[in-house]
Amino acid sequence: MDPGCNGEPAFDDRLGDQPPEQWAELVRQRRRWFWGEGYPLVRMLQRFLQEAPELAEGLGYADGESLLRQGYGLDLVLAEGVRSLESLLVGGFPSQPRQRQSARACVCCGQSFLARRRDTRYCSNRCRARASRERRRC
Repeated sequence: MDPGCNGEPAFDDRLGDQPPEQWAELVRQRRRWFWGEGYPLVRMLQRFLQEAPELAEGLGYADGESLLRQGYGLDLVLAEGVRSLESLLVGGFPSQPRQRQSARACVCCGQSFLARRRDTRYCSNRCRARASRERRRC
């Protein structure tokens, strides 16, 4: 039985393209594909990612990500997905930080801090709670 025939969703259909009652079948079909055809591909990508830092250094690329994007020509395919692909397959390159941090100023106290998330507004739980109490008072 081929995915996508007889009105069934194909394993590579996007979740947003499917009604919620089809989601369980979508997961079953993706599981069948992964453990059939997809597993060797994922193992190969995992090996490429693990070898990327050493290859990049030996071949003169800036880092493993540059090797993947420029050397393998995956810049258009991977776009910004390299970081998520790394975390899924090998947990990132050892030479790169797992999370990018940016300097921010706390909305509550004004102190500078390194934010791990883009939507972080407060330097600590204490400031976050203080700001929440202030909002409730008004």
